[in-house]
Amino acid sequence: MRGTGALAAWFWLQDSKLSADGVRHAAAKLRQDVAESVEDVSRFLDHSSLTVTTLYLRRLERQEDRGWGKVAEAIGVG
Repeated sequence: MRGTGALAAWFWLQDSKLSADGVRHAAAKLRQDVAESVEDVSRFLDHSSLTVTTLYLRRLERQEDRGWGKVAEAIGVG
């Protein structure tokens, strides 16, 4: 989880219902949404291959984002 440790810790302190995995998923999805390449997202996530990242992002696309409201509220934008 390179690059997400401090952010994950901050969210954990704000609301123990938010997990490090949730923050990681949100960061990956946001990077994809701003048109970062799969290669860049893969490096950010420290995945072993582009196939892993592609499968990961496809799975995230099928998930409904139920936690965004909590995240927005926690960071003061919701």
